[in-house]
Amino acid sequence: MQVRKSLVWRIIFPVLFAMVLLVMAILYYLPQVLTQQAIDDAQQRAEETVEEFKRLRRYYTENVVSEVLLHSDIDVTIDHKNNPKSIPLPATMVHELSEQYSQTGTLIKLYSSYPFPNRAERQLDEFANQAWHHLNENPESEYIKVLKNKQGETVVRVAIADKLVAEACVQCHNHHPFSPKVDWKLGDVRGILEVDSIIQPAIKSGEAIGIKLALMICTVIVFLVMLIYLIHHYLFQVPLHRLAMLLEGSTHQGEDVVGELEYPSLIYPDNHEHDEISFLYHKFSQQHERLDANAKAMREYQEKLEAEVKLNEQLLEERETELSETQDQLDATQKELLQSEKLSALKRLVSSIGHEVSTPLGVSRTASSYLIEESDVVLSSFQNNTMTKSQFEKYLTDSREAGELLTTNLTRAHELMLAFKEVAVDQISEQKRDINLRDYIQDVLLSLKPTYKNAPVEVRNNIAPEIELNVDAGAIAQIVTNLITNSLMHGFKDAMIAGTIVLSSETTTDEYILIYMDDGKGISAEVQQHVFEQFYTTRKGSGGTGMGMYIIQELVKERLLGNIKFNSDEGEGINIRIALPKSPVA
Repeated sequence: MQVRKSLVWRIIFPVLFAMVLLVMAILYYLPQVLTQQAIDDAQQRAEETVEEFKRLRRYYTENVVSEVLLHSDIDVTIDHKNNPKSIPLPATMVHELSEQYSQTGTLIKLYSSYPFPNRAERQLDEFANQAWHHLNENPESEYIKVLKNKQGETVVRVAIADKLVAEACVQCHNHHPFSPKVDWKLGDVRGILEVDSIIQPAIKSGEAIGIKLALMICTVIVFLVMLIYLIHHYLFQVPLHRLAMLLEGSTHQGEDVVGELEYPSLIYPDNHEHDEISFLYHKFSQQHERLDANAKAMREYQEKLEAEVKLNEQLLEERETELSETQDQLDATQKELLQSEKLSALKRLVSSIGHEVSTPLGVSRTASSYLIEESDVVLSSFQNNTMTKSQFEKYLTDSREAGELLTTNLTRAHELMLAFKEVAVDQISEQKRDINLRDYIQDVLLSLKPTYKNAPVEVRNNIAPEIELNVDAGAIAQIVTNLITNSLMHGFKDAMIAGTIVLSSETTTDEYILIYMDDGKGISAEVQQHVFEQFYTTRKGSGGTGMGMYIIQELVKERLLGNIKFNSDEGEGINIRIALPKSPVA
């Protein structure tokens, strides 16, 4: 088994993925959390520091400055360092204390937009201006920002309003000779106390903690991966590998293998307290013994089946030979039936043409006999000089009428014989030739005229006169003959019902379509399923062979390379469309 396909990686990968996500989360969120904590701590310390300064200043103002001014001649001034008999103003004390605090890393500032002259040169930076405007509008709030100082360190600047909370402070600022503003009121924001705390060490500490924690987790990941791999290897992979070897041996195709397998021992081969894999192994061993016995029985049964299969194959070959011979006989019989059907149609055509030709020939014979007798009478009268003018005129008139009768009937017989000859020869020859479709079908209809001339059925030839084809003309003749025969027999009940048969045509880009329609009784839905089946007929025992439509389909597909479709409803006649591919006329 390849290592990359082992199940152990399906266990290890999710663990690795989860741990990597945890490391990324720690590296991303821990510095942010610690930074925010440092900002919160800086804000809290700033508030506490400001409160301490305010308490200290309040105490200094109430208990030092007031007592000094009341009971001594010591002055309270901003320049106390140059005046031995003076003490600093409260604001001056705050400034000096902030300088002491700055040495501990915390910078405390007290500033105002109305500074005393000695601090007038100090310019408020952007943060101080924004804090002054914000706290004058919202004196009870705080103004906080996290910024970078000139050294690139992160600094939390917290600004808190310093309000005039005592009447003595108001009077001092309004009456002090150096005060820049003299209309102060109780509660006004006199200045801003700002505490700046550098939190860069805290941020670096947070990043260091995050890295250490990530490294520790990575170490744990490595340990877990190794532990999972070892557990999987010794508790799963080794037993399963041995079990797989057993399975591979038990499924071997060789006959000598079955019954000779050696079962490799697992980790706990003799321990009755098997784990799941050992339990599976022992159960499989028991199953293998049963399979071994079954395999022997199967081999015996297989040998028996092989003998029976060989016998059946011999019988099947004999049957296939018989079927092949039968099929050949059927093909031959089918060809004979087709030829018989063709000859039968030709026989009917000969019979009907013979009967049709006999009438004009009989009339012609009668007319010629009459003409000979009359000629003998006139000749005798001429020889005896007894012929009169009226007798001679009558002879001439009768002779002309007899000649016209002879010409008409002999022409009729000649046309019938020509049509019969052309159609009959085409049906026998099966050769392609050039035809005009309308004229050729007209000849076919002429040859078929004796079959329907006394029936109340009208046959119309509406085929376009410009269709020229190079086709097997005999197939066309036989198709039209079978269609008309079927219509007379089935559609018009042996030509006893009046109706109409229409042959027409359509032309597409690639095909000529011969359309055959009658308005007879049509075909029922049940019969339509069997129309093109050979030997299927609804007139069995009454002259139907069941080959008419089958032969039509074979002629269209095999000899004309076309296709045929029909549509019919019972009582609505039939519509047959025969598509013939366009072929160049030779």
